[in-house]
Amino acid sequence: MFGMSLLIGVAAILTPLVFQSLILYFFIFAKLSESIKEHWVNIVLFSVLNVISLILLVQFMFINGMSVTSEYLSLGTTVIKVLTIIFAIWLTGFLTKMVEENSINLTNQIFRYLGVFLLSIKLAFVSISCAGPMIGTMFVSGNNPNMAMSLLGFSFGVVIPFILIIGLLGSFTYNKIRNKKWIKITQPIIGIFLIISAVYSLSII
Repeated sequence: MFGMSLLIGVAAILTPLVFQSLILYFFIFAKLSESIKEHWVNIVLFSVLNVISLILLVQFMFINGMSVTSEYLSLGTTVIKVLTIIFAIWLTGFLTKMVEENSINLTNQIFRYLGVFLLSIKLAFVSISCAGPMIGTMFVSGNNPNMAMSLLGFSFGVVIPFILIIGLLGSFTYNKIRNKKWIKITQPIIGIFLIISAVYSLSII
């Protein structure tokens, strides 16, 4: 069950929502760290939080059912969208210009960890939406002793492509692309895109 769930998790990268997240996250993570060491700390923290979030979310769905889960997810989504807007404003660089020079480093560290937290939670939500058949099978076979291993396998499967592409490839290209003009232009554009998508999502909740 672990191996099959792992493959399903890896295959989830081919779904449009997860693949889109992979591309966006690559550019966002380039903004979140000031060194390769910080980059890997971010990747490890992101991976751990994503695995824990995904397991807890699915377990909550299994224990409480979809009706109760939908109510809590609606509230949680609202909070995440609001935090995403704040984070995206920082990503555009506008917020940094409003902060005193001696507070810039502290501000960057706060938004660094906020960004890692938000990205891991958002990936967990997106992954769940792409795992309907597997999660449905878990609901049907509620007495399945391998359910925990299936969840763990799927969680690792989802996060492995992010570790390989954002972690390894991002680390390899870190010094080459970080100070390039095109990536400095790309990050504000992504920030504006996140703001627009978050505001739109809030308007239809």
